[in-house]
Amino acid sequence: MNSRLIWSISVLARRIWFRATLFSLAAVATALLAIVVTPYIPTDLSTKIGADSVDNILGIIASSMLTVTTFSLRASGD
Repeated sequence: MNSRLIWSISVLARRIWFRATLFSLAAVATALLAIVVTPYIPTDLSTKIGADSVDNILGIIASSMLTVTTFSLRASGD
């Protein structure tokens, strides 16, 4: 009985709608958590971080994603 339950969960987890549902639930949970945590975040935090540092971080992420995409497309083309 236990192995059949594990097999059923494994089959269910491979479905694309199941994964999309999990990501949607995670997004809703994150939004609700943000509502709860908001009073504890200092209001001047956005001025401390600054737009320049956010721009730098986004640039690093974009270049990393471009590198990963380039190598994954090259590997799949071989």
